[in-house]
Amino acid sequence: MNLFEALVNALRLPELRNKILFTGGILIIFRLFANIALPQAQPAALAALFNAQPLLGLLDLFSGGGLSRFSVVAMGMNPYINATIIMQLMTVISERIKEIQKEGEMGRRRIQRWSRYLTVALRRTGSPCCSRTRPPPSCRRSTGSRASRSSSP
Repeated sequence: MNLFEALVNALRLPELRNKILFTGGILIIFRLFANIALPQAQPAALAALFNAQPLLGLLDLFSGGGLSRFSVVAMGMNPYINATIIMQLMTVISERIKEIQKEGEMGRRRIQRWSRYLTVALRRTGSPCCSRTRPPPSCRRSTGSRASRSSSP
């Protein structure tokens, strides 16, 4: 039996067919959103940033290219995905986290909670990147006296 026959047989079962179609639909939606860039992102500045930092190239590889395009997916899902990967790697590195993982359901919940906290931290560190590429006019800070601030747009 080859791959094509196995796929045809899998599509004959309604439950398995629904799961395969759902997964395919989610992948299509993900790829669509990975190509929608956030407004006001400067591609030249992003290219310079990714050429200067090899680690960012690795993260871009994990995101399917969405990070270098500054896409909706990169700013929404990548911090969670990266936090989860970091916590999984930490279970290999840290004896303490490895012991917590062996506690069963309670240990898994603690590691998940830490992943969520790490997600917030990663998203917070990603926010300055948004402002470095080109902040919207409403986020720009004006300097000077109070009178000059009121007259500036």
